Amino acid sequence: MIVQERFENLKLLELNSRAAQAAVRYYLLACISNPTLVPPGLGVRNIRNCREDIERTYFVRLFAEFEITLRNYWHVGRKRSSEPPVAALIDGIAAVRSVRPEVRTFAHQVREYRNLIVHGGSPTQPIAMTEAKRSLCRFLSYLPRQW
Repeated sequence: MIVQERFENLKLLELNSRAAQAAVRYYLLACISNPTLVPPGLGVRNIRNCREDIERTYFVRLFAEFEITLRNYWHVGRKRSSEPPVAALIDGIAAVRSVRPEVRTFAHQVREYRNLIVHGGSPTQPIAMTEAKRSLCRFLSYLPRQW
């Protein structure tokens, strides 16, 4: 696996999130001014809800790509057969690759925010997609270029 490709995947997810938000925002405005554009069985409220869920949905996907990369490094790059929980995976790789403590801590904050999205809960401090992507890429920058 090549780390640069993983960076590109994370960047693409962030850009796709922004594109989806823009598209739904435009479509919502069009539907408000012309209700005949709303498909049968849906309402403008559904489109609003979709707009509000886009960033959270892409946030989950962003973290999934990060986790896939860590697990691949763990299995292929480190030749480990264990399946540690993602928190332990972050800590284990951080220890082996000498990841700075603040970089590891922010990766955990992103993981915890993702958990709130997936399992329910009210985050006290939401994490923006751009900030999450930057943090996860920073963590991945400690991995070898290829394994």
